[in-house]
Amino acid sequence: MKTLLFTLIFMTLGLFAKADQLQWLSKEDADNGKTVIEELGMVYLYCGCCDSDVPALAAVIDVTVTYTGTDNYYELVLEYVDVTGEVQSTTLDLAYVWTIYEGQKETVGSLLGLEHDSCSDGHLPLVD
Repeated sequence: MKTLLFTLIFMTLGLFAKADQLQWLSKEDADNGKTVIEELGMVYLYCGCCDSDVPALAAVIDVTVTYTGTDNYYELVLEYVDVTGEVQSTTLDLAYVWTIYEGQKETVGSLLGLEHDSCSDGHLPLVD
């Protein structure tokens, strides 16, 4: 009975979790991601793998490289202003941080040459 209960809990949690492909990074990749995002100044946050996710425009205030506490993995924390003028903060998965680069919609992960699946084939709803 306990096994069934734990299985159901983990399956339910899985329904609400995003696929973290490029959230935990090497220090070098995290530093490079920070540099790119700061230079862009404006990014779209969009998880193509997530049901009913809508692209959110984010004006970059600050990007911080943070140690995860596990092995040699780091993650990026973005502080930004959203379209309503509110200051927000979120950890980033570079597979779901988008920009328009040379006329094409690209993820920051793609710009860095990191292998991932953006789950969207370059389509950003409401941005196209």
